[in-house]
Amino acid sequence: MRRMATAVATAMLSLAAVGIGNGTAQADAWGGYDTRDGGVGLRSCATQSCTLKGRGYADQKANMLCWGFGQTINGDPKWNHLDHYLADGSYFGDAYSAQNYLWWNGVVPPC
Repeated sequence: MRRMATAVATAMLSLAAVGIGNGTAQADAWGGYDTRDGGVGLRSCATQSCTLKGRGYADQKANMLCWGFGQTINGDPKWNHLDHYLADGSYFGDAYSAQNYLWWNGVVPPC
């Protein structure tokens, strides 16, 4: 009996170490860019005064990591921190973009 209890405890610790069953949600909100005004700015932080790292276009994808507040753009102060992927699927890098220029499926947690 003691051997079985030890095996169960070891298995539970192993699962907790890899984040399974510990109640933490993982962001899995994939989306893209609403390019009504041309390419969407990919910035180093959540304001237009931050470095422009590149632009997101309709044929590119983004994994929305989290959202937070930044400069108000068109009446909306929310920005998403995201991982940006080019049209060929290659990884570009992380960036911030104003939410009103993005679309996504899934839940984006607060940063």
